[in-house]
Amino acid sequence: MSRTAQRGTPAQQERIAELQDENGYPRLYPQHVQGKTIIGQFRRYVTREDTSCIGQALYNFLRLVCGFIAESGLIPPDGGFRLVWAEPAALIDELANGGRAQRDYRRVERVYQDGMTDVEVLAAIDQLASDHEERCRAARTQRAFQRDISVAVKLLEPHHFTIVPPGWTLANPGRQPSVEQPAGSLAAALVQLAASNGLFLTAPPGADSDGQIRLL
Repeated sequence: MSRTAQRGTPAQQERIAELQDENGYPRLYPQHVQGKTIIGQFRRYVTREDTSCIGQALYNFLRLVCGFIAESGLIPPDGGFRLVWAEPAALIDELANGGRAQRDYRRVERVYQDGMTDVEVLAAIDQLASDHEERCRAARTQRAFQRDISVAVKLLEPHHFTIVPPGWTLANPGRQPSVEQPAGSLAAALVQLAASNGLFLTAPPGADSDGQIRLL
């Protein structure tokens, strides 16, 4: 058994011995972290859509195995990796279009403490990315829309503009809105904007109470 295979946990040593020939080929690098730790961090990241779930284990995997640019470090002041990849949908896109083009993902180079290889960890991450891709992209679109409409309302309100989404109607003073909008919702903000101009904004039948779908 090669000198490389002498280091690490029993599971790690056993897997390295299984993958290497008697001359120590291919050259394998024992990693001081479990593969399931990396997978768990990625699962929490895409499930919660919370960049704080990117820990050192996942960060190192994305840099060393997937070829992501390091942005100097994980968090400020040493770097901004979490800031750059605050949107899981963006990281999922990079895995599909950029990260995976950096190396041969069928060739094992690293073995983790639980015996998993980098190829197996990447396969699990790819599956999680595929499972959560649609939801993460939809959430990114919604957040971008919320930011944009908030800016629009802030800019237009002082100039007495009223935003009228497709399918909605404006009524003259004296007619009350047909549906009470939830406090703090986007629809409520637009109704309030219309009211500041002496008008009533009424949602069409079947619109969601928060106005999101109609406004998209």
